[in-house]
Amino acid sequence: VEVHPAEYVPFPEDQGFTVSPGAVTSVAVKQVRVDRMPLPYDGTDCGDVKGDDVVLSPETVNESLPHREPVLQNMFQFYSDVLRRDGYLEKVNYTTQACIKSCYQRQLVKRCSCVDPSFVTREQARRYFEPRNMSLPDACKMAYLSSLRCVRKVVKETTEQGMCEAECPQSCYEQEYLQRITSNLWPRTSYYASIKDVWQDQLPSMEAMNEATKVRTNIAKLEIYFEARHLLLQFQ
Repeated sequence: VEVHPAEYVPFPEDQGFTVSPGAVTSVAVKQVRVDRMPLPYDGTDCGDVKGDDVVLSPETVNESLPHREPVLQNMFQFYSDVLRRDGYLEKVNYTTQACIKSCYQRQLVKRCSCVDPSFVTREQARRYFEPRNMSLPDACKMAYLSSLRCVRKVVKETTEQGMCEAECPQSCYEQEYLQRITSNLWPRTSYYASIKDVWQDQLPSMEAMNEATKVRTNIAKLEIYFEARHLLLQFQ
């Protein structure tokens, strides 16, 4: 589970937390917003979104990042389309993390002719490659030694050489939620005894769960609330 602003692509594998059955997980969140100034204030330029495209100043492209590959247009279009279907019409914003993951995928496609399925679904890949008249690459077959070696080589070289970090500046505007997480056993035997009839009326499938120990293997409880009714603003 990840708590994130709707206008940012979520990465629960990096920034999320685990909710387990048989426990109540309580999450206190605090909203943080960061506004970064462009060059020369912090020594580097920042990237942002204009329309659906990532935009950098000409000085950044020509001087700071002379070997930069063209930025993927419509990088976040798939996620944006999902939000639109749910009635959220705002633009999806740029993040350094999403840019780095996209850069890593481009290196895999270029050098190994495959994509990392842990970063992108086949449908997401199709939405990128087909409009560009490019063949859809397969997922990297990690069971094959040749594919495994190629993927490891790409990961090693992109990390050691800082290739993707050089392509992906900090975001000019960033929003996140700081989290404090606690968990406890749930439901307690005494609590379930008092609420069992109500639950069974609402959920007929729970009739077979006549003991709290059985409920704990099938149900989880998640509570999310704001730790404080204010946000933390940072200007860099």
